[in-house]
Amino acid sequence: MVTPPVLVGTQNSWTKKSFGNEIKLGLNTTSHAEAVRLRDVRIGQIRQLEADAKARSALAGSST
Repeated sequence: MVTPPVLVGTQNSWTKKSFGNEIKLGLNTTSHAEAVRLRDVRIGQIRQLEADAKARSALAGSST
């Protein structure tokens, strides 16, 4: 999936490396239903990281 712009260059909490332009995560399952569930969980985690990053940037912007 394409990395949300606010996350590009920030640290990826799973790999401890910076986010690039794309997020590629293996799901490590052969079951389609499990893969769909894991995908939805990962997307939710990425959206939460995006929301946290936006909140931090808003706080940093308002303190100047």
